[in-house]
Amino acid sequence: MKILTMVAAAVLLLAGGSLAQEEIITLTAAEVVGRVLKIHPGIQEALEAVEEARGHALQEGLWPNPELEAGAEGLHGNRGGDWLAGVSQRIPLFGARALARKAAEAGVAAAGQQALLREKELTALAEMAFYEALAAQESRRIAENNLANAAAMAEMTRQRFEAGDIAEMDWLRAAAEENHQEAELEVLRIREETALAALTVLCALPPGAKPVLEGTLLPEEQAFPDAAVVAERLGSAPAARALELEAEAAAGEVKALKREALPEPEVHVGWRQERAEKQNAVDFSVSFDLPLFDRNQGAIAGARARARRLEAARQAKVQEDCRQALTLLGEGKAALKEAHLVREKNFPKLEDACRALETALTLGGVSLFEVLAAQQEVAEMRMHLLDLDHRARHALIELEALF
Repeated sequence: MKILTMVAAAVLLLAGGSLAQEEIITLTAAEVVGRVLKIHPGIQEALEAVEEARGHALQEGLWPNPELEAGAEGLHGNRGGDWLAGVSQRIPLFGARALARKAAEAGVAAAGQQALLREKELTALAEMAFYEALAAQESRRIAENNLANAAAMAEMTRQRFEAGDIAEMDWLRAAAEENHQEAELEVLRIREETALAALTVLCALPPGAKPVLEGTLLPEEQAFPDAAVVAERLGSAPAARALELEAEAAAGEVKALKREALPEPEVHVGWRQERAEKQNAVDFSVSFDLPLFDRNQGAIAGARARARRLEAARQAKVQEDCRQALTLLGEGKAALKEAHLVREKNFPKLEDACRALETALTLGGVSLFEVLAAQQEVAEMRMHLLDLDHRARHALIELEALF
């Protein structure tokens, strides 16, 4: 009795360990996006870039530090010479630092837009991985259905061959089709496993986790925007806004450099004591730089050219993104329309014709080759529909990433 109890406990432990190793995790597209945005280091990289720009802006607005000096002059003997002490401070009168800080704050806003752009890129990456795996999962299911049909056809032809109703060639042809569908299914299983493995790594799922995907590959027609609003939305997209703010920062830097070239006064206040007479005196002076040679000409020209370059880059980016968005919009809507038409009109007729041929085959009214051709046409149409769904979804993901 004790031995039986121990064996039963061991079996339960092994079964529990097996179940623990194959943890099933149901994933939707939104959950995959949430996981990726939470754990991907690209988000942290973008946020640190914002903090880096914010630190630069803080530094740009600070006043220069005062200079403290102390010393002696003309020391000789026990009482000769003077003791000296003083403070010097450069006074920023023309607002160069305020302008530099304002330009740097535009750089902070640009870094924030870059962070939004990075988030959109990672969202598109996560959605692509999810729907790629979902398409592979649907392909495998279609292949399993095709194999079941081929196996049923092979079994029926075998029975009819053994009964002497059909030739051996028909049975062998049906058996060959079954083997072909088995090979197709194996290929699609490998593709599904690969896509799920990539999704597992992207989402950082625990070892042994088995993701099960829930979702619809075909997007809704309302998800695609109108062509009339594409240019407007692209103008306010993070990529264009980042370039616009970078150009604004460069233009602000030009203003700051011009003000910086103006001479700022440096005020000096000092204290002097004569050792011999023990007399104290106060020194005061104001000094200016003479902008004879260095007036920030090179820095101003470079910043001005950078502002023009960034504005041109922004305009080129909007134009290119608009062209790409309209192309994706056309491709997505075309695939969506074709998928709806095929599902509503073509595919039901194909299925009805295939079922009629299968029924006629059992009655001896048609040949096996006609039935196999009809089944192959239905299988190809299923795969074509899946491809249309995938193309429409792919176009929508890339389109949303541009906005």
